[in-house]
Amino acid sequence: MSKPSRFMVLGIDGMDPEIFRFLHKKGKMPVLGTIADAGNFRFLATSNPPQSPVSWTNIATGSNSGTHGICDFIHRDPKTYIPELSLFGIQQHKGGVKYTSHIQIPSVFEEAMKQGIPVTLLRWPLTFPAPESLPSNSRLLSGMGVPDLLGTLGRYSFYTADDAISEKTMHGRIVHITQNNGLVKTEIFGPRYMSWKGMKEASVPLTMERTSDGLKVELPEITLDLKCGGWSPHIILRFSIGLMGKVSAITRMVCIDSEPFPSLFILPMQIYPKETTLPLSSPKSYGSDLWDKIGPYLTLGMPEDTNGLKDGLISEEIFLALCDDVFTERERMLNTALDSFDTGMLACVFDTLDRVQHMFWKKKDGTSNGAGAKEPSDAIAGWYIRMDNMVGSVIERIGETPLVILSDHGFTSLNRYVHLNSWLARNGFLVLKDKNKGGGPLFDNVDWTKTRAYAIGFNSIYLNLKGREGKGIVEANETEMLYNDLIEKLESWVDENKPVIKKVYKSRTIYDIRHSNSPDLIVGYTAGYRASKQTVLGEAPEGALIEDNYEAWSGDHCCDPSFVPGVLFGVNLQSNKINMPDDVSVDDVSTFIKDWLKLDKSN
Repeated sequence: MSKPSRFMVLGIDGMDPEIFRFLHKKGKMPVLGTIADAGNFRFLATSNPPQSPVSWTNIATGSNSGTHGICDFIHRDPKTYIPELSLFGIQQHKGGVKYTSHIQIPSVFEEAMKQGIPVTLLRWPLTFPAPESLPSNSRLLSGMGVPDLLGTLGRYSFYTADDAISEKTMHGRIVHITQNNGLVKTEIFGPRYMSWKGMKEASVPLTMERTSDGLKVELPEITLDLKCGGWSPHIILRFSIGLMGKVSAITRMVCIDSEPFPSLFILPMQIYPKETTLPLSSPKSYGSDLWDKIGPYLTLGMPEDTNGLKDGLISEEIFLALCDDVFTERERMLNTALDSFDTGMLACVFDTLDRVQHMFWKKKDGTSNGAGAKEPSDAIAGWYIRMDNMVGSVIERIGETPLVILSDHGFTSLNRYVHLNSWLARNGFLVLKDKNKGGGPLFDNVDWTKTRAYAIGFNSIYLNLKGREGKGIVEANETEMLYNDLIEKLESWVDENKPVIKKVYKSRTIYDIRHSNSPDLIVGYTAGYRASKQTVLGEAPEGALIEDNYEAWSGDHCCDPSFVPGVLFGVNLQSNKINMPDDVSVDDVSTFIKDWLKLDKSN
C-alpha cells in the first residue's frame, strides 16, 4: 500500500461526547454519527486538570503537565507568589517587551517539521509567540493565548451615558460620556508607551452622533453608520506612540440601544496582521497573506467576547452574531489552507463551540443541564449541528486522507463557586495576618511565616515549601503528612450532603515532575462545582465558603476529569494502517500522528 501523503487534525474545543450522542440519537449529527456508527468514535479521556491550555498541550506533545510545563491557566512565581499566565510569558527586552512560551518540550508538529514534513497550524492553542522562523514548507497562525495590544487576554471598552454602570463590577473599561446636542466627543484608548514625560496611553479621537436608528461614528480614517445591535466591519486604528511611530490595531464595535444616549461596545484592540512586529504568525508574512486571501479576521486568542455578555452589556443575539462571524473567519482560513494541502500535515482548531457552551449551558427556564442527562439548549444544539456540517465539508475535500477529529474536554454544569483559599484559612492551612478580615487578591493579608498551603489558579494547591517558595516554611520531611491531611479533609468536605471534591491528586503520583510550575495537589471538583474567580487570583474572601453561580457563564469543565471527557473520531485511519485503541486519552493522540510519520518515513 502506498504511504499516506497527508494527515489532518481537526480540533473542536469543548465538544462533549454525551451531547453528541444525545443529538445523534435525534438524527441531528449525520456526518459524525455515521463515523460513530462505523465504530470510529471514542470518549477521549481529558487532561488533569481538564483545562484547555493543559489538554491541547497534552495533545500536541504526547506528555502531561509535569513534563511540558502547562499545569493550569494560572501558575505562580514561587519566589513572589504572584500569579502569572501560563498561556505566555512576558520579559522586558530592549526597552520593550518580549513574549515567551512556557512549554518545555517540542510538539509532534515540530518533530514533523524536523523530518522535513510540511506542517500548517491554524489557530492551535498556545502557539503564541509564533517561532521566529519555520522550515520554508511550514506555516503557523497562533491561536488561544494571543494577547491584545495591551498584553492582556482581551479587555473591551464600553462608552455609556449611564452613570450607574461601574467599572468596579465589570470585566472591561467603562468610559462615561456626556452628550451635547446629540453629539459626544471622546477617545478610543490603545497601548501604553514610554514618552519623555513617562508612561502615556495612546489614543485616537472618537465622535459619536445619535441617528434615528443608532449612531454615526467618526474615526480618523473612517466614518460608520451603526444601527443598534449590528456589528461594524473590521476597523483599523493607528495609534501614535511618540518617537516610536505608530501601532495599528483591529477591532469591531456595536451600537447598543440605551438612554439617555446610545452606548458603544468596542472589542479589545487586537493585533493587525498586516502591520505588526508582534509574533502572531510564522513566517511573519503568513498572517498578512491570510488577510489578503480571506479578508479581515480577528486575531485575539479568544475573539468571542464572553465578558461583554457576562457583564450584561451586549445581548445574547449580539454575542451569537459575533460567534457566527468568528466561525466563518476560521472556515475561510481552513478552506484556503486546504486549497494548497497537497502533502504533509494540517491542523486547525475551532473553539467557538466552547464559548457558546460556557454562556448557554443553562436552559431557557433557568435550570442547568445536569451532569448525567446532557440535553443541550437550543443555542448549543445549533452549534453542534454546525460543527457536524463543517466536518462533512472537510471530509468531502480531503478524500482518503487520514483525519482525526477531537476535543480537548467535554462540559458540565457550573452551579456553585468554591472559595478554596477561604477553606484553607478556615482549616488552618493558610493563616491571615489580620484575622478580623479576609485575604485580598494576590494573597494580601496572608502571613507566610505561618501558612503551609495556598491555592491559585483553577485546580492548583501549592505547599509553602521551604527552599522553593520565597517565604517557605514547610520542611521536606513534613510534606507527606501535610499532603495526606489536606487530601483527607478536602475529600470529606460536603455541601448540602454532596461532596464538593471528588478527588485530590498528588501531582508527583500522576506527573513526572520536571519543573517548579507543577502544583503539589490538583483538586478534582465534583461536577457542578469550580474554584471561584477569587481563588484563581489568590484571594480568601470572608463569609460563605461556597456560593451559588448566578452568572451567564453557566457551563464549565474545571472539575474532576472523569466528568468531562472529550471526543475522538477517526476517518480513514484503519485504511492507512493507523490504530485507534478503545481506551484513549489526550496523551495518546500524538501517537496517531507519529504512526503516520513512521509510515511516511519508511516508504
